[in-house]
Amino acid sequence: MYFANSKGLLEYDGSRWRLFASNQTLRSVLVDRKGRIFTGALGEFGEWKRNEKGDLKYNSLKAKIGGKEFKEESIWNIVETEDGILFQSFAFAYLYISDGSIKPLKVPSNIHFFNNVFGDLFVPGIDNGVFRLKKGVFEEIPDSKAFFKNHAYAALLASDEKDKQLWVGTSKGVFKQTKDGFLPLNAELNAMLNKYKLNKAVKIKDGWYAFGTLLNGILICNEKGEVKYHLNKNNGLGNNTVLALNVDAEGNLWAGLDNGISLIQLANPLKFYQDISGDIGAVYDGVVFQNHLYIGSNHGLFVKEGDKFVLVPNTQGQVWQLNVFEGQLICGHNDGTFLIDNKQAKKISDVTGGWVTKQLDKNTLLQGTYTRMVLFRKDGAGKWTFSKIIENSPESVKEIEIEKNNTVWIKRVPNQILKLQLTNDYDLVKNRTFFEFPNVSYVNISYFQNQLLATTSSNVYRFDLARKKFLLENSFPRQQSVVKFFKSGNKEALALNSNGLLSTWKQNKLYQASYFDSKSFIDGSEQIKALNEEHLMFCLEEGFAIGNYRQLFNFEQDKIVKEGFGDGAMVSGFFLENSSELNQNFEIGKDKAFTFSNKNKAIGFWFKPNSYSQSAQFSYKLEGLNNNWSAYQTENFKVFNSLSAGKYTLFLKANFSDKISTFQFEILPPWYWNGWSKIGYFLMFLGLVYLLNFLHERRLKKHQEKLEELHRQRVEHKQQEIVMLRNEQLEKDIIRKSEELANSTMVLIKKNELLSQIKEEVTDKVKEKSDSILRLIEKNISTNSDWKVFESNFNQVHESFLKKLQQDFPMLSHGDLKLAAYLRMNLSTKEIAQLLNITARSVELKRYRLRKKLNITSDENLNDLMMRI
Repeated sequence: MYFANSKGLLEYDGSRWRLFASNQTLRSVLVDRKGRIFTGALGEFGEWKRNEKGDLKYNSLKAKIGGKEFKEESIWNIVETEDGILFQSFAFAYLYISDGSIKPLKVPSNIHFFNNVFGDLFVPGIDNGVFRLKKGVFEEIPDSKAFFKNHAYAALLASDEKDKQLWVGTSKGVFKQTKDGFLPLNAELNAMLNKYKLNKAVKIKDGWYAFGTLLNGILICNEKGEVKYHLNKNNGLGNNTVLALNVDAEGNLWAGLDNGISLIQLANPLKFYQDISGDIGAVYDGVVFQNHLYIGSNHGLFVKEGDKFVLVPNTQGQVWQLNVFEGQLICGHNDGTFLIDNKQAKKISDVTGGWVTKQLDKNTLLQGTYTRMVLFRKDGAGKWTFSKIIENSPESVKEIEIEKNNTVWIKRVPNQILKLQLTNDYDLVKNRTFFEFPNVSYVNISYFQNQLLATTSSNVYRFDLARKKFLLENSFPRQQSVVKFFKSGNKEALALNSNGLLSTWKQNKLYQASYFDSKSFIDGSEQIKALNEEHLMFCLEEGFAIGNYRQLFNFEQDKIVKEGFGDGAMVSGFFLENSSELNQNFEIGKDKAFTFSNKNKAIGFWFKPNSYSQSAQFSYKLEGLNNNWSAYQTENFKVFNSLSAGKYTLFLKANFSDKISTFQFEILPPWYWNGWSKIGYFLMFLGLVYLLNFLHERRLKKHQEKLEELHRQRVEHKQQEIVMLRNEQLEKDIIRKSEELANSTMVLIKKNELLSQIKEEVTDKVKEKSDSILRLIEKNISTNSDWKVFESNFNQVHESFLKKLQQDFPMLSHGDLKLAAYLRMNLSTKEIAQLLNITARSVELKRYRLRKKLNITSDENLNDLMMRI
């Protein structure tokens, strides 16, 4: 709903008001069939459009109008026509057509407000007649100028579709156009409108009309002009001066007042009586008796006479209950019990606090009071009269339910239920059984379809006769706690929940409606009374309400839930921690993704009901965070804190409908966890894996190399040990060979020396046989075979010394090699001479020749050279 006022454009979505400021006082507003919003002001009119945040921003159209006179004119009325949007002042009219241009209309005179009546535009001329605009031409309605000469126009209306009459509202009343001219609609109505000064009029629905006055509120009439309701400040209207009237899509009436706005919930099937004066007080019970409505309150017993409630004499004080038994009205009162007849009260019991009365049989009533339970029986004239107090009955009995076979169920303290077995004459309690309900704030009992139900602050229980105990009943909604069950006029169950929600069942289907809140009923004394088979009375803290049972619940409603659609509730906007907002009705069916930055630590969502006729409460669940529905709440928003990155779906429903709407959104991840960063992290991870693998392989390689090096060192060490052992063995062999060589050499030397001595002696002593002996000696002195043995042993000890010497000095003779070998063995000249069987002089000569062949200077020692080779 949109309202034009002195501060700007007001928007109301059923739960939240928003003001879009204007630098001028707005005089008129229109929302066309396309949802476009237009307003008019002094020398100004234009269109409001939503920006990207959902806020309405004004776009002026005055630049398209020429002429200075428009600046002094106020746009008081805006009408949608087939040709475009019509803006009007009292002197000018402009048509905003589809191509975006503005066409001025030439009006016949100063005019009142244009009105669309049966598809045609009508406008009254000030001090003139009524005109019809047809094809751009104003045609005067016959006889209208003369008839309304001394009238001040207020409004034009269309009658019902059958008659299709034009109704003209003026300062003197409402007049209908007939073939005989204009006639008064209703004399009584016109008298009231003349007195209260008719200012606005609107057709509510077929056969119903509302007339707003300047002095005394609103009159609601039927098609005959008969006043059915008069709403003013005395019975709830905010102000008596009505400046504007409008009807919403549900059929509710909105009134723009001199100071504020009032909503008359005509679409609400309940009719409320509010005790604005405070004379009646809180209503505890009601009943229709002898064609009169009686209500019991904390101020007394009242009976309706005409439009007022009158106190029944001698009944001042708290009335607890009203019931008709066998055609007689019993009133349970703080001071006792009264029998009501012909608007008079007769006291029939002095036992104080008649809380509850139930009928045991045709002639006996059982009553619970402040003290004991009492019995009432009929006297000889058939009138109910006090019988006796049941002495052994429990004290302070506030609720009673009667079962068969003299079984009585009562509620005493807040969480205790007693089962009593009475004697056959009901005079005594012969047996009692206690049932406790711990950890609950209340317990109430109801008897429905031969089954006892106990409602607590947390659950509903039923009494199992076979098991003789209360069992949890799972067939009722668990989201709201049921306060108590009541019976409709046709004995169907009606549940009242703690939040004011009404529930009923038909053909195993649950139907719900919400016309009250949690504070509407009297806490601890909630009462819904069937006045007859069709109507229910709701007893409230501030008056009462009466409604038709079938109209309260739309039993033909489509129960199939369609995502995003429905008559329940929807998300109207959201707000972020930094106070930026997107406030708009999200158009269901359009694929529009909403994303939020992860920097917003708190995201709040506004809720709105799709009804102005019911007291909305909201339940939600956020898929992705919690899949459980929340308890119903009256707050029209919910804030979610610290939502992690991801996709979410918010499900929302209202307490008066099963239809569910959804809103999908996504929390973006932080920059360090978006898609590119994840790719980067993945590449970094691969790089890290590669690096770790590289380092691992390098470590393994180094370890392998270290092991190989250690193995090599060990092998070398072993080889060295082997070489050392071999060298040691070789050294030992060399030493042994050297010793053998030396021994063999010494043997040869000794042998040669001995043979030489023998030769000398033989030569001297035995000459004749000396030749043969000498030859024998010569043969055994240093033979080639001895040299070969010597050479072999020598090479083993001195590692091919002779071969190397021969390679380096190939000019050396065999004798030179022998001499070099003997020098290598460090033999003296004498020893060499003996081995070679030559003289020492010859050895020196050989040494000299060897030095020359080896090119050795005189300074060098030949023996040292031989040792180095």
